[in-house]
Amino acid sequence: NEFGFSAKPAGYYPRNLFDEENPNNLIDPNATATDKNKRAVLRSNTTSGGGYRYILDIAPDSVEVKPGISGTDDEIENSTQARLSVRCLQNLCGNGRLNALQGETCDDGNNDNGDGCNKDCQVEKGWICTQKAEEKATCTCAQNHYGQKCAPYGSVSDSAGHSYKTVVIGEQIWMAENMAYQGNDVTCGTNKEVYNFVKKYGCLYSAADAQTVCSALGDGWHLPTKEEALNFTRYILDDCHSSEEAYAAYLKLITKTGWYDDNGAPITAGTDDLGFSALPAGRLNKTNEADEGSYVDFSKNASFWTATQDSHNATEYLYITVNMVPNLTSVNNNSQLSVRCVKSAD
Repeated sequence: NEFGFSAKPAGYYPRNLFDEENPNNLIDPNATATDKNKRAVLRSNTTSGGGYRYILDIAPDSVEVKPGISGTDDEIENSTQARLSVRCLQNLCGNGRLNALQGETCDDGNNDNGDGCNKDCQVEKGWICTQKAEEKATCTCAQNHYGQKCAPYGSVSDSAGHSYKTVVIGEQIWMAENMAYQGNDVTCGTNKEVYNFVKKYGCLYSAADAQTVCSALGDGWHLPTKEEALNFTRYILDDCHSSEEAYAAYLKLITKTGWYDDNGAPITAGTDDLGFSALPAGRLNKTNEADEGSYVDFSKNASFWTATQDSHNATEYLYITVNMVPNLTSVNNNSQLSVRCVKSAD
């Protein structure tokens, strides 16, 4: 037992010992397992063909992986009726040791994104990871597709103690999660039809509350102006010369899951290369304070307030949606949208 695996020679029950009409019952209740005290036979989750699955066969003179097909007496028929032992295993991603058999390309000893080796133990785009035997991966930043040096996620906390990831994009630090501050001085709007909405999508704020909520993060943090939002889109679209390239840029902004197209089909091509992690929280459109409003575009667009009003009753917002380049438009100030605060990277 040098490896600590503690294999037990439980043997196995071939399927021909079971009643065909009642497959859970042995034909002979006193039947004993074949090769009990001689071998351990463990199921796997990999199909070998013909409805069978591979098995791990541990015997005194050999340890083999077999296809589990019927044949000669010394082979085991691994059907649904046959009874074999089971050993469960856990993915060891994050233990600091590279496990290539489980598809890992790095393991830096944690399950965090943004540090070069992501939560699934895959090297992140723009990073180079090296790893020696029995040591954690060391990841260094090369550069992302925009020529910008990549860097780990930062963090900031609001005055209520809620922590948010941050990311450098261009010359500014942006929140990489939606604001979820729920102080007494602001109203946290939510989509009541979505379970645990605020935990994932943050709060939806009126334009007035959005103007003040970023101060909860401390000095330097503010609601982006229209010009800052435009600089954001220019940075994203700088090298785009076609609608196809613009769509590819959009995919680099959005989370990998949670987005759907106009036909209700999931968008699976999101890469979140920039680390902005735009979430499709939708928005609540309202024409006045008393209006209950209509909730629109959940799972289809992300709408973020700016600090710039375009008229007496409307304010500009950054609009990220399916099959369109990120752009700016305006909506009534009583509507409720998401907030991403920003500060200078200097």
